[in-house]
Amino acid sequence: MYVFRDYAEPTALGSSIHIDGKHVVTLNQRGYTWVYLKPGNRNLQAVWAPLSGQKDATLLLDVVAGMTYYVDVTGTVKYVGMYGLANYYVTDSRMNGISADAAEPKLEQCCKYQKPAVSTY
Repeated sequence: MYVFRDYAEPTALGSSIHIDGKHVVTLNQRGYTWVYLKPGNRNLQAVWAPLSGQKDATLLLDVVAGMTYYVDVTGTVKYVGMYGLANYYVTDSRMNGISADAAEPKLEQCCKYQKPAVSTY
């Protein structure tokens, strides 16, 4: 499985990628990693630092032996206004499974490899 982050706000902070609750890598902007997944149901998460204000993202993946999966981590942070002395933002973070045809050109153009903590999950 390839996990990549072509563009996700906040751009200056990394997103911690987890598989079944185990830390894989902190994925920076324009970064990617790959790991082998054992067959079965897997819970993927992109976890953001609380300071970022970004919401965590989850993707449930039913892994079939011999298949290659591509997951794109995205995120937006939009300023929506001020109320009193507080600024308000709307945040959205996602992990999207995408096709090889869509993923491979992005990986070639955007991303730098980041080594995972372990290569098989």
